[in-house]
Amino acid sequence: MTENSPVVGIVMGSDSDWPVMREAAEALREFDVPFEADVVSAHRMPHEMIAYGSEAAGRGLKAIIAGAGGAAHLPGPGQRGGPGHRFARREDPADHHGRGGRPRKPV
Repeated sequence: MTENSPVVGIVMGSDSDWPVMREAAEALREFDVPFEADVVSAHRMPHEMIAYGSEAAGRGLKAIIAGAGGAAHLPGPGQRGGPGHRFARREDPADHHGRGGRPRKPV
């Protein structure tokens, strides 16, 4: 693992979730925290989603931030076996229309 290896993973159900999840990326950049961001759909990529969570700690991730649009399927199973720190939110579709949302209670 190098000095710039990601220590936080940002995952979302689809690329349409990026406008909301980008705020997490911007906060991590502000504090110089290396991160990776990826789309891992619980519906279209269930095996990849589980692999992402179970392989995260082995790749050096210390935390996962997961967001899913109108469904909450990604945050739970997608982090199974992952690092100890997990932050998840079910996005409100209204967030994509200028109202902006704040993360809900971490799981």
